[in-house]
Amino acid sequence: MSSNSEYLYGTYGHIENSVVDDAVETELAAVYVGTAPVHLVRGYKNLNLVNEPVKLKNITAKNIIGYSSDKEKYTLSEVIDAHFDNVKGNVGPIYVINILDPSTHCTEANEHTLTFVNGEAVIVSDTIILDTFGIEGKVENTDYTLAYNYDARKLTITSLGKTKDTKLDGQVQCTYAEVDMSMITDTVFRGKKENGVYTGVHVLEKMYPFYGVVPMYVAAPGFTDNPDNYAYLCDTCYQINGHWFGFVYADLPIQDETGPIDTFDKAKKWRADNDYFKSNSKIYWPMAYIIGKGAFHLSTLAVVEKMRVDNEKGRPCGTDGNKVIPIDHHYFGEESNNEGYDQEDANELVQDGISTIAAWGGQFKLWGDHTAAYQFSKKDAIDKRLYFDANVIMLNYTLNMFQEMYGGKIDDTITKADKDTITHDFEEWLGALVADGALVGTPKVMFLETNNSTEGIMEGRFVWNVLQTNAPLFKAAECYAAYTSAGISEFLEEE
Repeated sequence: MSSNSEYLYGTYGHIENSVVDDAVETELAAVYVGTAPVHLVRGYKNLNLVNEPVKLKNITAKNIIGYSSDKEKYTLSEVIDAHFDNVKGNVGPIYVINILDPSTHCTEANEHTLTFVNGEAVIVSDTIILDTFGIEGKVENTDYTLAYNYDARKLTITSLGKTKDTKLDGQVQCTYAEVDMSMITDTVFRGKKENGVYTGVHVLEKMYPFYGVVPMYVAAPGFTDNPDNYAYLCDTCYQINGHWFGFVYADLPIQDETGPIDTFDKAKKWRADNDYFKSNSKIYWPMAYIIGKGAFHLSTLAVVEKMRVDNEKGRPCGTDGNKVIPIDHHYFGEESNNEGYDQEDANELVQDGISTIAAWGGQFKLWGDHTAAYQFSKKDAIDKRLYFDANVIMLNYTLNMFQEMYGGKIDDTITKADKDTITHDFEEWLGALVADGALVGTPKVMFLETNNSTEGIMEGRFVWNVLQTNAPLFKAAECYAAYTSAGISEFLEEE
């Protein structure tokens, strides 16, 4: 509970310790922070593709932010494949924040030699900045055209000249600059907010004020396996803009400077040594592999399935756990001999708060429904809301919606009837969640005198308390069967 000594102006939400007995909706978005080959998009500078939220709806995302099969280098290409080229069904829309800026993360323009054959020359590259390409003395779309193929990572230059003097033939010199991915450091990822300029992770703080979008689920595949990045992203997503509660999907690495992290013991030790216990996050290990597409971070695949569940339920009350994903096998890195594991083995990870994938029944499933704060061996010391991802996300949802629904009333006068209306209306909204199966029991919204002092009300501060019970997850089912001889007597009875 905040004190009257803290200056507040607006609607706010606060997580309370769980109460456990003994024995007008905004767009809630999935957002990815990473790198996209926007330098392969013509006119990218005028399209707001750098350090800006970009909404993607389908596979045409390739034409919007660029695409490369090198997903390790361009992490948002993995996101496009997972969401919009998914054999199980595509899921969107999503928002992406590209931190690669070709105007600064680049080399100088250098001279290169082209070889034209039958009026065409080819450059195989996914680092070329297309807008910097030029041939001295020649004009694009007058003397030649450019066409880029994302899947082949190939630029084709076609001569438009029809005569011997105008047709490009043989060796021709051209110039272009290239992006330098070594310049994408963790500092670039974390970014800054300074003098009205937002970069990196801080672009999340632009989403609601400028776009009206609450970043509900946030992931940064390829970056959150760094402890500093993980902690920074989780901290940033706790009350974004001082208001919105985001939930982070993160990964443990499959390799570090010491070598492969390809066993349960190594993964659990690395998690503990690097403090991956943030309560507003869920962590995954190892990676997944799709033949023909390569390795995928489980955090990405988890967001896809979480959105799929949300779409089916109409509320963010489910989990990505036990959802089939269209992959071919576990991936621990090229140097590892680990062939993967089944559901029983996977439970060793899950009980330690590490979500994973498990082979079962000839298919693979995401496996795990706990937050990163969970450890079975210490569960009695953990707040009960932190047991499951769905618990935290539903509490986030409640707080985000309260602020969205009543933020417009700030600076208006409030009467006793208004106070009672807010109490009744929000309790009714929670009741609808019960009807939808997202909550159980009878949620309560209370305006308590103990939390609303005369001094506080005189300062314009009003506090409501909400008690809600999330629908419990069906995490385990047990059946005990026993042999009985009772049937023998019936068997022996004469007709």
